[in-house]
Amino acid sequence: MEGSININKARTRTGLGPPKNDNGYRKISMNDELYAQLKRYKAWCIKKKWERSMKHEDTDYVFISRQGCRPIGLTYVEDAIDMICTKYELKRISPHGLRHTVASILLSRGETLVTVANALLDI
Repeated sequence: MEGSININKARTRTGLGPPKNDNGYRKISMNDELYAQLKRYKAWCIKKKWERSMKHEDTDYVFISRQGCRPIGLTYVEDAIDMICTKYELKRISPHGLRHTVASILLSRGETLVTVANALLDI
């Protein structure tokens, strides 16, 4: 395992601030594959920003838009789900609904409730 992701801020419609509660502060372990993908993505972000004469800061948001290299919008995930569901004629599911799907899959595989609850803290 290469490392972990430390969550210590929350992004809201009004800006950046502390998480809503103590469970919002957390450390998420990364497997080697995720670490490698994030490292590749960071290199892509640095390159895209450099092409636009922008400097990458370690304090920048992780995910940026392809257009303008700005932080993705708050509705980005919802918009992506809508696009995929429309394109493949799937029933719409919310991001929160995906949490329930993950929980159901883990429980059906025999994971304990404690394990599932801890996994959902990371999502």
